[in-house]
Amino acid sequence: MTLCGARVVDPGIGFGKTIAHNVELLARSGELNPLGPVLVGPSRKRFLRALSAASSLEQLDTATVGACCLAVFGGADLLRVHAVGEVRLALTIVDAARAVTS
Repeated sequence: MTLCGARVVDPGIGFGKTIAHNVELLARSGELNPLGPVLVGPSRKRFLRALSAASSLEQLDTATVGACCLAVFGGADLLRVHAVGEVRLALTIVDAARAVTS
């Protein structure tokens, strides 16, 4: 995939991976940055339902917020989500934490 002429790396969260694989990809997504900006799309993925025992769409969106925070703190550059407002709000906390730890 390209974005404004740059190659974008998508590790394929959820596709043929175990829950552990998906969590590790989120947590270590920044390790893929040398290949280009990293895009992760954990939104409403099955592994989040299994991991969190979410039983409603709202709960699954909440689990997605957590996954996105992990991914961005882990180094992801771009996110694909359904609940944009909720994720953006949570990322203000991640941005503050990254500013302190950098």
